[in-house]
Amino acid sequence: MISKELLSIVFGHEITNVLIISNSYISISKVAKKQTLTTTSFNIYELAHRCKEWAFNSGFSITVYKTLGYTTYTAEIHCDEGTIVILDSLSTEPEAVLKACEWVLGTLENKSDKEEL
Repeated sequence: MISKELLSIVFGHEITNVLIISNSYISISKVAKKQTLTTTSFNIYELAHRCKEWAFNSGFSITVYKTLGYTTYTAEIHCDEGTIVILDSLSTEPEAVLKACEWVLGTLENKSDKEEL
């Protein structure tokens, strides 16, 4: 559902483990400044919000809405060039946000790789 890589960037610490506790909570283990391992649980909506803020600070805006007449969600990812991708048929709002953030992370990594060449 969500990568350790994305969470490591969002939280600014190395994430060593991600555990889905339920549809509403996720537990992460991270290595803090003094190499201390700590485990924290988050409400999945709070986690999605933090990831969405990271995407915004990275130059992308994510809009999520319930698909009209369906029980699924759609995520639109926007940047200065306009709407650049639409992800649909996602079962929950947090899932839509997290999938969009994973897409942003991949895009930023690809851009970074191209700049290094």
